[in-house]
Amino acid sequence: RLIEFEKKIQARLQRAGYMTEEFFVQPFSYNNGSIVVLSKEIIGETINYDDIDYYDLGKNLFKIHSVLNDLSVSLKNEIRMKTKKISYYVAKLSNLNNDLAKFIENKLHINLIDLLKLSTPNCISHGDFHKDNLIFVDNKIIGILDLESLRYTNIFFDMCYLLLDSAVIDDDENIFIKRLFKIIKGYNIDLNKHYEEIYLTCCCIEIESFVYALAVSNKIAVNRIISQIEWLGGLKKYLI
Repeated sequence: RLIEFEKKIQARLQRAGYMTEEFFVQPFSYNNGSIVVLSKEIIGETINYDDIDYYDLGKNLFKIHSVLNDLSVSLKNEIRMKTKKISYYVAKLSNLNNDLAKFIENKLHINLIDLLKLSTPNCISHGDFHKDNLIFVDNKIIGILDLESLRYTNIFFDMCYLLLDSAVIDDDENIFIKRLFKIIKGYNIDLNKHYEEIYLTCCCIEIESFVYALAVSNKIAVNRIISQIEWLGGLKKYLI
């Protein structure tokens, strides 16, 4: 059951034109991998990463962030309190397995301490922003699912999270960069000033996932994330 502040956030997103509640995902019909989504009020679907308009996605993400960051101080503080800082994951990784920590540093071509250089968190983000949590009608986003992962981070977290999820399917660095450029253009920010921050944000996302997989001893997930970390390390030359 959603706690009270999540219901208030739902209401704000609904006023901004996004459906958010009482969705029931029912995979009764597949169309090129899309899942038809039913609710009491609308019918929509998820779509493949190849079919997303990334410029429009950037515009929508800016709108979503604007809504989330217009919350009251008390609501923002609740989200801040439940968001673990990257320093937590850096320490956790070293404590769980220092050899793996060094291995990841080598693969990502960074020192873990570099992650602490990320700018001070300044944005309430969705936190689990990927294609299966976005509902489309005629290629337009009309619904947002899963608000349970809201977090206080930087403006790049959601777009990096989605792009890393898409890279599991389309592991071409050029596709990643083209999609990033379009999202950034739609979001209306200057990419040239933020290449390093975007790369470090991607690193933080993978390390957080890796720490969780290690903590629960999920060997399959650990191996999958190591592969993603190796791929991300190869992406660095395109971003920095």
